[in-house]
Amino acid sequence: MSLHGMKTAKAVFQTIIRPKTINFVSRALPQGFKPQSLLVVTTPQNTPGLLNAALKLHQTHPEIQIVAASCDSIAPNFTRNGIAAVWFDQYMTIADSIRLETKDDLHTPPKESDGLNPVSAKKHWKLIESSFTITVPFTDAKSYTLSLPLANTVFHDSHLLTLFYLQPESLQTRLEDSGHILADLSVTLPVLETTASHGFTASDNLEPLYTLEDKLIITDCNTNLIKTINRKSASAYLESCEKLMNLASKETEVYVRIHDLETAGDGNHLQYKVIAGGGGWGAKANILAILPEARLKEGQQVEFLMLKPETRYKKPTSKIVDHQSYINQFALECSFEETGYCAADEEGNEIFLDGVFGCGSELGYKINGVSHNSAGQLTIMNV
Repeated sequence: MSLHGMKTAKAVFQTIIRPKTINFVSRALPQGFKPQSLLVVTTPQNTPGLLNAALKLHQTHPEIQIVAASCDSIAPNFTRNGIAAVWFDQYMTIADSIRLETKDDLHTPPKESDGLNPVSAKKHWKLIESSFTITVPFTDAKSYTLSLPLANTVFHDSHLLTLFYLQPESLQTRLEDSGHILADLSVTLPVLETTASHGFTASDNLEPLYTLEDKLIITDCNTNLIKTINRKSASAYLESCEKLMNLASKETEVYVRIHDLETAGDGNHLQYKVIAGGGGWGAKANILAILPEARLKEGQQVEFLMLKPETRYKKPTSKIVDHQSYINQFALECSFEETGYCAADEEGNEIFLDGVFGCGSELGYKINGVSHNSAGQLTIMNV
């Protein structure tokens, strides 16, 4: 069904790096732009300010719909201290939601001792599986589904996750979970105009171990297991790779890109992390296991790539990269893994970046169900 002829939404993108305060009402919007909805994401240390600012905006402008979430990083530069917002002059559609309390027993009273067996009197920090899903529709009837795991915010606002929406009562829909902390939320944005420059640009920090010219073809596999490549042991292609073995580091990650032969080299591929394989004895000694979501087929072409430790654990910097390539884009990042506290993003003044909106997770992100999960991976969608 064509969406031509429909009224398309206007969007205003705003990002603040190292925000000192959060007050949406004070942020200037273009003259003549009348906001109806706000999508906002922030890093964990800013969630208390986000909660207060969202409630204040809801009280003073109850007609504005608000959707808010926590994340590990904000674009550009994978910053660990920032807030990103996009305003629309139309409402979003709240498609689905699951309250955090249905996945979390944090508020369940602790067990009482029976006089014999000791019990813990407090709850422990834990990870909760979560997902924030955004569907972005365009006037050419194409749509893209972006999915991002959320950051843990328990040390900042006492919630394991921070994800919520505030729905105007005038809409008379999806009011039941409005104002509640959620574990999962799916929203559909207003229809956006398809532009001539519409499309994706992608980058990562992976280094090839073999090239497409090496013609590595899967000759035996089972779901997510690669048994043989070019009728030889699959794991041997890693065990005999000097570029990989010379690093001699268990912190090095290996990925595979899977191509269908007719599309090899055109950027149309699936990428997965290698999670086990090689070494030992027996029937499984020569097999490579990649992420369980993979569904492999014989005849597909394989590329092997590695992520070095110095890239995987890249330290953040307070310097902001040129953000012009982010203007009026949706940016998704696979954040660099943190191994300790770093104050680089706490230093310096606020930086306001108009026209920028992007966020990231250490666990990566999905676009139309396809995972992007190597540290430093970046996808920019032109809207």
